[in-house]
Formats: sequence, C-alpha cells, structure tokens
Amino acid sequence: MRSAVKTTGLLCTYLLALLASMPLARAADAPRVALVLGGGGARGLAHVGVLKVLEEAHVPVACVVGTSMGALVAGGYAVGRTPEELEARVLKADWNILISARSPRTEELFRNKEDDKPQVVPFALGVTDEGKLGLPKAVISTQRIEGFLREMTLAGTTPDFDHLSTQYRAVASDIETGRMVVLDRGDIVTAMRASMAVPGVFPSVPLDKQQLIDGGIARNLPVDVARQTCHPDLVIAVDVGATPLKSDQIGSVFDVVDQLSRLMIAQNVQQQIKTLGPRDILIQPDFGTLTSTDFDKAPALIAAGENAARKVLDRLRKVSAPDEQFRGWLIARQDKRLAPKPIDSIEMAELKRINPDALRRSLEIEPGQVVDAEKLSRELGQLYASGDFSRLNYDLTDNGKTQTLKLVPVEKEWGPNYLSFGIALGTDFDRNNPYSLTAKLRRPWINSLGGDLQAAVRLGSDKLLGTELYQPLDLDGRFFVSPFASWRQRPIALWVDDEQTAQYLYDQGRVGVDIGTSWTRFGEVRLGFLYQRAKLNRSIGDPLLPNLTQFDYGIRVSAGYDQLDQPNFPTSGQAARVYAYHALKAGGTSADQVDTLGFRVAQAGHWGDYAGHLLLKGHFESGDTSFTDIDWLGGLFNLSSYRVQELIGDSQIYARGAVYHPFAPFGQRLGNIGIALEAGRIFNQQGGDNNGWHYSNTLFWGMDSYIGPLFLTAAWGDNRKTRFYFALGNPF
Repeated sequence: MRSAVKTTGLLCTYLLALLASMPLARAADAPRVALVLGGGGARGLAHVGVLKVLEEAHVPVACVVGTSMGALVAGGYAVGRTPEELEARVLKADWNILISARSPRTEELFRNKEDDKPQVVPFALGVTDEGKLGLPKAVISTQRIEGFLREMTLAGTTPDFDHLSTQYRAVASDIETGRMVVLDRGDIVTAMRASMAVPGVFPSVPLDKQQLIDGGIARNLPVDVARQTCHPDLVIAVDVGATPLKSDQIGSVFDVVDQLSRLMIAQNVQQQIKTLGPRDILIQPDFGTLTSTDFDKAPALIAAGENAARKVLDRLRKVSAPDEQFRGWLIARQDKRLAPKPIDSIEMAELKRINPDALRRSLEIEPGQVVDAEKLSRELGQLYASGDFSRLNYDLTDNGKTQTLKLVPVEKEWGPNYLSFGIALGTDFDRNNPYSLTAKLRRPWINSLGGDLQAAVRLGSDKLLGTELYQPLDLDGRFFVSPFASWRQRPIALWVDDEQTAQYLYDQGRVGVDIGTSWTRFGEVRLGFLYQRAKLNRSIGDPLLPNLTQFDYGIRVSAGYDQLDQPNFPTSGQAARVYAYHALKAGGTSADQVDTLGFRVAQAGHWGDYAGHLLLKGHFESGDTSFTDIDWLGGLFNLSSYRVQELIGDSQIYARGAVYHPFAPFGQRLGNIGIALEAGRIFNQQGGDNNGWHYSNTLFWGMDSYIGPLFLTAAWGDNRKTRFYFALGNPF
C-alpha cells in the first residue's frame, strides 16, 4: 500500500513538473524571429505601427535590422523603447524643423536676422581665398535630426550592438563603391545617421576611412543581413519603399531622375524578397497617396503600418510566445534598456578657423556628468544657429570600461567666405517699377574672437555700397565694437495734389562706429557716433527747384529684439526696435540740427489655421527740416493705397493689422491669402497739406519662395484710389 501511494505521489509530481515545463518547452521551441525594416523616407514611420501589432501578438524579436528610416525606428526599438514610446516621440516631433535646411529663426542670432531686411536668400555660395566658388555637399544638415535621435536612443551607447535590448544592425552604403556596409558597433546615432544619409540631401558620414551614405542604394530591405545577424527561424520583412512610376506619371526631367532612383532601389528589394521562404512573412503597407516626404502625416503613416500588420495577424500569432514567456522577454528587454552613463572624458575634433574655446565656454557639461541629451542638443543647436558650422554635434563611444563624449564641430567646407544674393522687383501698374539685385560677401572668424566682416553691393533703382565689421571683445560675445560705412542712392518723388511735380536723386553717405552688448542671443543695444552727408539732385522738374546738400554728425543709440518665427508671414513671437539720434553739428545748404526718435514693434500669433500680426512704427524729428534721413508713407504694406513716397514729412506714425490663412486650392499649399488694415499719419508733409490720418485696406496673396517672398495685392483707401501691386521681395 505504501509502495502504491509512493508510486502515485511520484507520478503526480512528475505530471505536475511536466505540465509546469510545457510553456517553457513551447517557448524554447518557438521560432527565432528576425525583423527587417526597410527604407522609404516618411513611409518608414509605418514601422512603428507594425511594432505595435507585433507586441500585441506577443512576437518576441531576436534581432532587428534596418535601412534608412527603417534603421532609425529599428535603433529606437533596439535600445529598449516600447512601440508606444516611439509613437509618442514620432507624433510629438516637428518634422518641418527636423528636416529643414535652416535653423528655426527664433534660434538665430539677432544680427543674422538683419539679412531678412534686404531680402538676401539664405543660401550662400562658398568662396575660397583664391576666389574659387564652392557649394555644400548636401542640402539639409542633420543637426536637428541628431538631437532627436539622441533622445530617442536614451543618450546612451554600448561597445557593440549585440549588447542592446534587441540585437541591432544598421545598413549603409560606401559612397565610392556603392557596396553595402553593415554597422554593428560604435556610436548608435552615427550608425543611424549613416544609414539615412540620402546623397545630396543629407551629408555623408565619415566612418573608418569610408564615406557612408544611405543604405537603400545597396540593400533597402536587408533580409540577408538579418539572417547572418541572429540566424533566425523566420524573417518578418516590412517593405515601405516607393514603387516605380508608370510611364504616364513621368512628365518631367525631375520625374526621370526620381524614376532612376526608384528602379535602382526596387531592384535590390526584389532580390531580397525572392529569398523569403514559406515561413517568412512579408508586410507591404498600402500607403495610398502618402509619399516619402509626408512627415507631417505621421498618424496616417503609423496607421498604414498597423493595418498591414493586422492583415497577417493570424500568421503572426502562430509564431507568438506564451503570455508568461513573453512577459519575461519584455522584462529582459527593459533590464537591458540602454541608459546614459557618466562621461569619463570629453574630446573635441580639430577646428581650422573657429576658436574651440568659444565652444567649450558655451557648453555646460563636464567629466563625471551624465549626458542630458535634450539640454546638450539645445546648447549645440544654439551654437549651430550662428551659421558657422555645417554640423555641430557629438559622438558617444564606450570601450567597455570608460565612456567618451567627442564633440564634432564641422566647419563649412565650402568657405571661408560666403557669397549670397537677393533680388527685389515689382510694379504698382502705374509707372512705378522698382528693381534691385543685392550681393553680400561675408567672412566670419577673421580672428580668434570671432570678428565678422561683411560687405554688400546693390544695383538697380535702389543702389547701395556698404561694409561693417562686427568685432566681439571677448569669447562670450557679450560686448562688441562695430565700425561701418555705407553709400546709398535712390529716387525720391515729390507729389502735390496727386501729381508728381519733381523727382530727385537722393544720395546718402554714412560712416560711424558703435559699441554694444548682445544682452541676449536675440537682441542687442548699441551706442555710437555717426557722420552722415546727403544730397538731393533734381532729375525731373522745374529748373528753379534747388539742389540741396546737408551733413551732420552726432550720437546715436538703438536697441533691438526679434523673436518672430518668420519675417514675412509670422505666426508667433514678437520684435521691437527703438532708436534715437542727437545731432551735435549740422551744415550745408540747410544747417539745421535735428533730433530723431523712432520705434517699431510687432506681435504675431495664430488661431488654428489662421495667423496674423500687429505692427506699430513711428519716426519723429524735432527742430527744423532735415533730409539726411528721409522717411515716408505710401507703397506696398506702408499705406498701400497711396503711391510710394506720396506722403513725405518730418514725422510719421503707422499701424497695421493683418490676418492670413493658408491658400490650398488643389490640396497643395500655395502660400497665404489675407487682409491687412492700415492707418498712418504724416506730420508737416512736404508738397501738400494732408497731415491728418489716412487709411488703407489691402487684400493680398503671398508666399515664401526660394528666392524671396512673392506678393500680389489690391488696396483701396481714404484717397478713393484702388492700387494693385506685384512684388518679389518688397522693393517699394
């Protein structure tokens, strides 16, 4: 009896042990899964939706391999981010800023925003000291994207990518040979950046004596790399690449170039798809009209990936792990989640022209500290906004014992001089057709304190020749001295009772020096000495009208601040400028001493799809009439229903309120449409007696183009005149 009981007990114990071991045996027998995420630009955001379904189906991924945008999502997943975390970061990101060719205007230095006034195109040619012209090798810097990737990868690094939460590989291409380069160690953000470096769009990435570019050229869907990485039982491949165009979709040379790229990539994708076996799973989302540039449609792109994965949900569940085992896998992933470590040492790449001490003094990180990715990226972004670098970021390396942060400031290789151009032309369809072409040459860092020398020349109806040296007095750049000189010539019309009675050529020469302080990055205060001489030479009109000359010199002071997000159609921020001038002595045809005070303030905001701004400006003179600094009302967005210079006087005040809305007649945004309400008053008007308030209402269409803002407007006002304008820039 005892023997039977003992035998029964042993049998029950065995059965219980067998039952308890069944889930583990099932997990051990579960297929080993490799996930392959292909490249496709914005379409790569669909990978986030696929990851959400994979975790919902309890599919444990042994390794993840990606190309281009696939490498970015794969890298974020490999460091331990959950699909929900990735989705939140993708949806929160401002992709317009991340992939912009220019820093946000709100981060630029105050003095650099002055380029908006002469309408200089932000793109600049490089000029060597020998006079040779150069161009950048890429249109878009990865400055902002790298900061985003640092935060996505938890500001950490590891000796090799096998030690991440999920085994990871990124695929890039060698720019010299076009061959595939598999990245399995080093700085993970560098690997991600190399994999997505689309030639001509993003800069190539130097790594181990190679220049690496987008992996899609060699392997846009790297199934073979996944097989070699973790020797899986099956592969789940997600193809998000663009399909080749149909012949009737090819209508321009740009379409032809696009088609060549599509065909090249599609060919290597098809080669990889052919290697998939019956157990492997291919996911190809239906994107409809969504393209590789639709980063602003992230929710729809993620949904496309999620929907495509759900179509194969039954097959995914066949390779899923049991609940308990999957929970253990998730815990193991989180235990290996990449985390920032204290920095043991800080290095900096060599600089040729820029003083490295200026960078070090601007960064608040020391050995022993943990990298705060958001804070460090913000500090580097502010330095990058100076315009002196093509890239300013950092690499993290870990040899298993120590971790090193290496600052990588990359000076613009197409310098050290930079030549930019601006164009302005327009018509009021009533004899006034101004035009000008501006060229500006800039040489930054002419000395170790960051001296910046600029010269400009403008031809056309408004001529200009000028130069200025901006010389900081210390490495912090808080104080500066700025000598300047300029000559300007433009026509001045004299109107009496709606008739032009004369026209003068107005020559104005200035020379002076300011001392000042950049009290914030976004504003400055100046105090200086100014000498100016002006001539009014009659070109049209009664010979009895005199030619005039005048000069004066004195002290001037100014203060400015600018945080508008855009110069032409702002949607947020504010700007202000005040200035004053006291003449110590005057001479010439009229030897009047005049004191001048002026101001200009603007505030912008937005309400849903609508945006607008308020502007108030004034210019006041005390004493007798002076013409060393002539100002007027009339012209585009300066009391638009009046002709240019129709209202000239000693002093003026002007206000404008404008509201505008995106104009998208065919589903594609084509600038803005809006209305501007204007009011202004001239005091002591020359050639007339219209000293009261004047009003104008302006309907306008406008858009920012690559060569400057475009405007088409119609205005009517209290003068009972309707006036139309077309302008590129604002030459009026």
